Formats: sequence, structure tokens, C-alpha cells
Amino acid sequence: DPKILSNNHVDLFPAQISPDGLQVVFVSSRDINHEIYLMDIDGSNETNLTKHDIRDVNPQFSPDGSKITFETSRDGNGEIYIMQTNGYLQRNLTNNIALDVSPHFSPDGSKIVFESKRDGNHEIYITSTEGNHPVRLTNNTAFDGHPRFSPDGSLIVFESIRDGNKEIYVMKSDGSDQINLTNNSEWDSLPQFQKLFGD
Repeated sequence: DPKILSNNHVDLFPAQISPDGLQVVFVSSRDINHEIYLMDIDGSNETNLTKHDIRDVNPQFSPDGSKITFETSRDGNGEIYIMQTNGYLQRNLTNNIALDVSPHFSPDGSKIVFESKRDGNHEIYITSTEGNHPVRLTNNTAFDGHPRFSPDGSLIVFESIRDGNKEIYVMKSDGSDQINLTNNSEWDSLPQFQKLFGD
């Protein structure tokens, strides 16, 4: 049965399967506000990992499956947190007064790329999984967001409105060689790399 969740509340954000294929992380409103849950792949053993009165969303497993990163406003504004897969040791990685969202682990699990408004508009930053020394990768007056690493970690794909409408860009993981991939008059968004079978 493909429907492994059955309740009267909203289960949202595309569920992500753990790297070992045994668990699923997802967001649910069953505890009044949005919380992050973990369950086995067959739908059993549902566990609320965050248990906070402020919404927690957008969870993502680390490549080795030992950690989960997520977004929360529990500190008064959007921040990026990281925790162990059992929900322990939840800590704030970004910890500033600006909006920080859309985290994504590098393939080796050592870095997280994210979107931040700390410079007045949405830019893309990269930091270690300890949150040390975040580095801005984009620098313009337009929106840049939703960054995602390539499978080998050498590239980052992202959205930008620097050309007047939302386009898909790619850059090297150090922020260099930013290239518009879509370059048309339509709205292009939510990019990500897909690793093909056999790669």
C-alpha cells in the first residue's frame, strides 16, 4: 500500500527517504503546529523529533543518515538547525537576526548551502556543519535562493531573479562561474540535480 500515512492532519513537505532506505523524515501538523517526524519505511514507529511550539519544516538527511537539518522560527526568525536523527542535540547553525532557509547538505556531509537575507536581500551562503564562518556565494541586488549541490559536490544549482524573472543558474561550489541555464521569459524555479542510475 503506497499510502503509509493515514491521519486527519496535514502531512507535508516531500518526505525524504534516509540514505540506507529504512526511514522517512517528514513534516506533520498533527501536534497543532508543524513538526518534524521520523518513521520506518513501512509507516511504523512514527516519532516526533522536534516537539516545539514553533513550526519546524523542510527536513533533510545528511548523506550518511546520522543528522537532519531543518528550518525553524523558534528563535524569532527563520534559522537553520541541525540535529541527530533521533532528535537529540538540536542546535542553531545560522543564529542571526535575518531569515535563513532552504538548507542542503554537500554530498560529503561537511558543508551546508542555504539561502539567507542577512545582507538585505536573498543570497546564497555556504557553511560548515558546525555553522562556522559562513561564506556568501552570490552578491547582487536580486533574489538568489533554493541552492542544491550536484552529486559530486562541485556545482550548486539555484534560482535567481537577477535577469528580471526567475531563472535557473549554476555555479561552482566556491561561487565562481555563475551561468544562466534557462534564459527565457518564463518563470523557472525549484532546481535540483538528479543522480541517474548507473552513475
